[in-house]
Amino acid sequence: MSEMTETVAKSGSNEPDVEKLTVRLSGEAMKKVRALAARRGISINEFMRRAMSTEAFFLERSLEGARFYIEENGRTTKEVVFP
Repeated sequence: MSEMTETVAKSGSNEPDVEKLTVRLSGEAMKKVRALAARRGISINEFMRRAMSTEAFFLERSLEGARFYIEENGRTTKEVVFP
């Protein structure tokens, strides 16, 4: 179960134009988020910001016709398809 809601109120942050976003994730999804953030040595908030930036990058490029490939073990190439 994953759900995202946007709050209307600004956060208590000193940063201008910072808004709070609440995301409801399944236990398994949250476990992955925590593990990935820890692996990078960053906060969950920073992990989510980076994940959204990465998604935006790949979405924008794929809409422009770009194609993405992964090379594994120096020889196997696979195309990554974004729906």
